[in-house]
Amino acid sequence: MYLFVLSGHLIGDYYLKYIPFMREKDAGILRIFIQALIYTLLITIIYSLFLPVDYVLFGGLTTLGIHFMIDLWHYLILKNQQGKPKEHQWRLGLFIGNLLLHFLFFYLLFELVDGRNLYIADGARKIIEMLLFIKPGDPLSIRIKYLFGYLFLITPSSYLMRYILQVIIPNEPRVESNRDNVGSMIGNIERTIVFTLGIMDLYASIALVITAKSLARFKQLEDRAFAERYLIGTLLSFLIALLSLLIILK
Repeated sequence: MYLFVLSGHLIGDYYLKYIPFMREKDAGILRIFIQALIYTLLITIIYSLFLPVDYVLFGGLTTLGIHFMIDLWHYLILKNQQGKPKEHQWRLGLFIGNLLLHFLFFYLLFELVDGRNLYIADGARKIIEMLLFIKPGDPLSIRIKYLFGYLFLITPSSYLMRYILQVIIPNEPRVESNRDNVGSMIGNIERTIVFTLGIMDLYASIALVITAKSLARFKQLEDRAFAERYLIGTLLSFLIALLSLLIILK
């Protein structure tokens, strides 16, 4: 159930940011705390599916405190680094650090609980199976792995790609536009297709994704600077998808 909780973390920490309230750039400490409350509510609901009541209470309160402190630390450092030469490096480092700290926290929480106390009530199992479209006899754990993989490869990986590219190509102008949104969407679809083909053991078909993407950019590839950025972005996107696949199927 560790990956199931981590899936809840990805939803709460990244996908809820699509809600207008959560997308405000100037977060502020009060807004960060309210976001932490909403995030904790989602995680606590997941805890309640397979943890005893006392652990649900303890886990919820601990999650609220830890998540708020991590996000506050993230916010204060970025605010201090805004406009400075190494801002992009800080953004990348803090993004990775944020993920690792949350993963470590949930791991330690599960170690504290110790697997002997974990269970999934029949009703909760049926809800999870319905949400994940699991047929009778299908293993629950592998579907949760796939869920985590897909969740990570869309929004979190999109942030990771952006921060890495800003470090690799620091002087490239980046203006938010519809074209940027389309490019991000293409990358999300690309990684999702690569991950899906890998799950289906259709690795040879991954070449078709590269071919289709290259054909769409054929004329632009004549510009060397664009071709280099395109190659870096495409290879980085594929690397993230393949590494995620390797970890999930391990």
